[in-house]
Amino acid sequence: MDFRLPANCCMPICSDWSDICGDEFICKEQYFDLGPICLSSCQFNPSLYCDSLFFELGVRFPPSLEKAVASRRAEFLAGRYLAKQMLQKDGNDDLKDFEVIVGPDRCPVWPNGVLGSITHSQNIAACVMAQLPCADYYLGIDAEKILTLETCQEIESSIVTSDEMMYMKEVGFSDEVALTLIFSAKESVFKALYSFIGQYFGFEEANLVKVDREKQILYFSLSPFLSNKSGIKKILNCQFSIQGEMVMTLVFDKVNS
Repeated sequence: MDFRLPANCCMPICSDWSDICGDEFICKEQYFDLGPICLSSCQFNPSLYCDSLFFELGVRFPPSLEKAVASRRAEFLAGRYLAKQMLQKDGNDDLKDFEVIVGPDRCPVWPNGVLGSITHSQNIAACVMAQLPCADYYLGIDAEKILTLETCQEIESSIVTSDEMMYMKEVGFSDEVALTLIFSAKESVFKALYSFIGQYFGFEEANLVKVDREKQILYFSLSPFLSNKSGIKKILNCQFSIQGEMVMTLVFDKVNS
């Protein structure tokens, strides 16, 4: 697909809310029309969260959040708020009142004919959407705070192979950025392909085979299991953006292009 993930779509983590958001829960909303897809992102202030914000922002409070902590409720609200705003931007009366609920598998349920994906990390939320045949396209987005070196050492073996880390280091990424990018990219791959697979699958099912730092693209080969289930027989591209302590990754393409 001929588009690039905007460099400023991935906002840095906010450290001083008085300067950024004032007394607003949602702030610094951004909207990007990328041609085949649209992307929206925002910052939110978890310390200002209260349950009444769901009503104020026009988002239904789901039963699945009844026992959730406030920080989980805050990030859920920010993500669903962006999804609702994007559906309303479309101008389709059938979509403006649609509620992106939580499905039985805990994944967002989108309207027929709409592809979508939501992510949130720290005080950042983002949503990406496209009105395309869901059986013909795949779409996934993820944002992560760059992992600490200590965390990388603890989880590296469960996320990446030595070859994958080698590819990242060859183009100059530190261990922390390399592992975070691969982790985020594989999360985006999972979100993009889950509807085709219909079951959970591990990170080992997608393997990094090439890195283009200039174009900000990671290239993944899929295991025979994923390839056969999804119908995707090609190398899968994942775009990325790095801003401060945050990374964002995006997977989008046609199944057979």
